[in-house]
Amino acid sequence: MAWLAQDREDLPVMSALVQDAIVQAEDIAWQLRARRLVMMLTRYCHEEARPLRIRSALRIEDAIHLASRNWPRLQHAKGAPPLCLLSMELDDNLGLIVHFASHIDLRLSLDCVNLVLEDVTPSWPAQAVPDHRQ
Repeated sequence: MAWLAQDREDLPVMSALVQDAIVQAEDIAWQLRARRLVMMLTRYCHEEARPLRIRSALRIEDAIHLASRNWPRLQHAKGAPPLCLLSMELDDNLGLIVHFASHIDLRLSLDCVNLVLEDVTPSWPAQAVPDHRQ
């Protein structure tokens, strides 16, 4: 399955689809010349009735700048703890903020909203269901 976000109204749907995804820092690639950030993630399938996970690729296109906040140095080492993706939001200046747990953020300056989320493996039963009651 694949999803496309091309305007401000599409972003909340894309954010909901990647909520609770598990990401290894080594699976995030900033491609400056291509103006793209690619993130391989293990996505929780909120759109399914059964608790499932799936490997997905998130491409953020038309990105002209990348910055991070509270990015732990450990994240660059193999075997570092995974990141939990919480949400994505767009500010008034086409700044896309990708929020992770532990107050970690990536911020991309965009020329336009152009995100693609594509599932790349079959799904499998999730070992745990995300709990947002806290």
